[in-house]
Amino acid sequence: MPLLPVQLMKYIVIVGGPCGTGKSTVAHELALHYKDRNILRDEKEVYIEGDSFHSHANIEKMSSGIPLTDEDRLPWLITLARYSSQQFTKENSGDICFLSCSALKKKYRDLLIQTITKINPDIHPIVIFLHGDPEVLYKRVSGRKNHFMKPQMIKSQLDTTEPPDSFELSCIPIDTTSYSTIKDEIDDVIGRLNKYL
Repeated sequence: MPLLPVQLMKYIVIVGGPCGTGKSTVAHELALHYKDRNILRDEKEVYIEGDSFHSHANIEKMSSGIPLTDEDRLPWLITLARYSSQQFTKENSGDICFLSCSALKKKYRDLLIQTITKINPDIHPIVIFLHGDPEVLYKRVSGRKNHFMKPQMIKSQLDTTEPPDSFELSCIPIDTTSYSTIKDEIDDVIGRLNKYL
């Protein structure tokens, strides 16, 4: 009897959390660290930046200091799940893809995970959920230039945030404001993430 081909597990690592936690930085650094496995390693952007997929209407609302509703976010989340899953249909070899996306509520994370696994059951989504001291997050966002997310939006994001609990088995919570350097943070995230890969 011929042996069946082994189906290797694939991974989408979702880096979530409210604004100011450094989602884009962490996703980028992880994508570079795992570059030999990263399916987007030869692309201009080595990870998927969730903010780039917001509709014009969503960006207008956030730029005006108006918080997004569930109705605003759900189509965006589905688009991200579909787009990130589709990366594994490319010819490139690799078994991992990185996505930055706030994923503030449990139901947002559930929607991402369920949509991804429905599209491709061989993909295992993992969420790295960044959080931290609100004062530090406010200072970080206040120092940004040319970004649609304004400092006054931090309160609404924190009010919306539902940190993962122990029942979200594929979520890794990270207090991003507890590290002395970004290197310390990335090293710790890598150590925790490696237990899932």
